[in-house]
Amino acid sequence: MLIDKIKRQLKSNSGKNLFYQKLEDVFEVTPLFIKELQLIKNSPDLERYESEIENLINTTVDLLVKEIYDVNQFVNISKQKFEEAKRIYRETWESIKQKDSIEKVLYSEHYPKLSTWLAGIYPESFVIPISKQKMINRIVCKEYSAEFQLSILNLIPSDIKEPVLDIGCGENANLVNYLRDQSKEAFGFDRLIISESKYLEKTTWSDYEFGINKWGTIISNMALSNNFTYAANYEIKLLDDYKKLYLKILNSLVLGGIFIYAPSFKMFEDDLDKKKYSVKNTAVLNGFYFTKIIKISL
Repeated sequence: MLIDKIKRQLKSNSGKNLFYQKLEDVFEVTPLFIKELQLIKNSPDLERYESEIENLINTTVDLLVKEIYDVNQFVNISKQKFEEAKRIYRETWESIKQKDSIEKVLYSEHYPKLSTWLAGIYPESFVIPISKQKMINRIVCKEYSAEFQLSILNLIPSDIKEPVLDIGCGENANLVNYLRDQSKEAFGFDRLIISESKYLEKTTWSDYEFGINKWGTIISNMALSNNFTYAANYEIKLLDDYKKLYLKILNSLVLGGIFIYAPSFKMFEDDLDKKKYSVKNTAVLNGFYFTKIIKISL
């Protein structure tokens, strides 16, 4: 299937730098991939394939975005950027149908467009320094077991106030599924959710509707505050938006509700109204703390 060849194509270019000055010196186009596209392009039943192209584009963009997140977990790709990427792939397909050389379309049109698209996600201070290196180092992001997360945050399932929301629950939603197996009313969202359901949503925290006075417990292990720390060190302009998000999360707690996360982020915690919120930092190991915030007043 073509999607399998696309996966191999993306894998062959995994970790390669779209910001490199000469993309043709970095990106490889596999012969099997070109052959498959050529067969479809020259098929007398081309119109039949057109009905499958949209699904293929959606799947390809999902794979591309997952690769980007694997390289750097601190990048946030909005719904608008998703749609822009899909448009690039649609334009590439139309160009492939009209021109002789698939390789030329990819190297002279497709990859440069993707490079410009990706540059719109990263700060300029990141793009310029790495434009001379062919490969990008990865920032490892791992989805931990439910048991490990509960241990780190010192949580006992029977004591957790419902309903529960896990922010950045991971593509497999380990903690959410574990809590639901414990008969807890648990929900989660993540930008990489594999299978959406009535309690799992594939979205970002900027697009998620938290509600007001809704959650008994909100959990975020590593996902949220790691991004706060990254912004504080590398993208100060994002901190205002993250502060608004932080307060939105707290406003979504019921009276007596708890927001618990790791690692701690003192910059936001110190600014909280102490008449409205109780804040406690607990050491875990080697200078690593988790934070427990209780809403004590509306």
